[in-house]
Amino acid sequence: MATLDTLLFVPEGDMVDDGVTPVEEVVRCPGGKGIVAAAAIQQEGGEVVPFSLLGAGSEFADLLPAGLDRRYLLGMLENDSRTWITISHAQKVVTFVAQGRLPGRREESAVEAVSDFVKEVDALYLTIEHPALLRAALREAATSGVPIALNASIPLLEMLLSADRKLLGNLLARSDFVFCNHMEEPRFLHALGASDWEQAPLAETCEIVVTEGEAGGKFSEGHGSWTRFSAVPASSVQCVVGAGDTFNGAYLVARLVAGASSEESSLRGAEVAARKVAARSSMLPSGQPTSAS
Repeated sequence: MATLDTLLFVPEGDMVDDGVTPVEEVVRCPGGKGIVAAAAIQQEGGEVVPFSLLGAGSEFADLLPAGLDRRYLLGMLENDSRTWITISHAQKVVTFVAQGRLPGRREESAVEAVSDFVKEVDALYLTIEHPALLRAALREAATSGVPIALNASIPLLEMLLSADRKLLGNLLARSDFVFCNHMEEPRFLHALGASDWEQAPLAETCEIVVTEGEAGGKFSEGHGSWTRFSAVPASSVQCVVGAGDTFNGAYLVARLVAGASSEESSLRGAEVAARKVAARSSMLPSGQPTSAS
């Protein structure tokens, strides 16, 4: 999913007496898990074609990195999905999301588009979109046999638990890679009725990567033992939003394009995520955020 992000950077302190929070800087930039990962993939030298639904006449595309393929950024929503994120110096984050609606009459066109899209790719990175589009992507991926990397985020979990529990199981069973962070991990396992990943309905060869921010993270290949990796210190901590998605994009390029090991890919992901954390944007510096006065 693509969103137009508005980042509100506020001072260290809490709310002032009259309930108004002073804002130091406002940054508008492209956001959304898939778009942020796509930007990282592009900057790491991978060929990437993002798929997402935008509002008609969207201003979102004007903020994207130069050269990013826009063929499947489709203006089918009633308006852009938008996210407002308040970020303190201590990286306390409060998020408000307004998701654009897909009119029912356009859903069939969107399903046809995602089927055409999957036919063009060598690997599929799934974040969150409408359930009908996820089902279409899975059907086409089953035919083409492309590997699937799933971003097991809380928004995806909540959407599927309320809309289509069977689809959640199908996604996990079909995924070759599963990415999540340490806060999402227990919620996913609980939703699946599993106490650990070995009990989760995953393919035996599925690679699981769990990021833990400054603590680094861990990965497991094929439900085997876990291996830890370290974080890479950032030159400064400006904005942690998008760090995990940037990690995922860099990891996949290292793993699938460069043929690196899981350990080497984790290190590369951590290096690129550290660069993102040092930027006041939802994505890497060349994402070209614009500051508002």
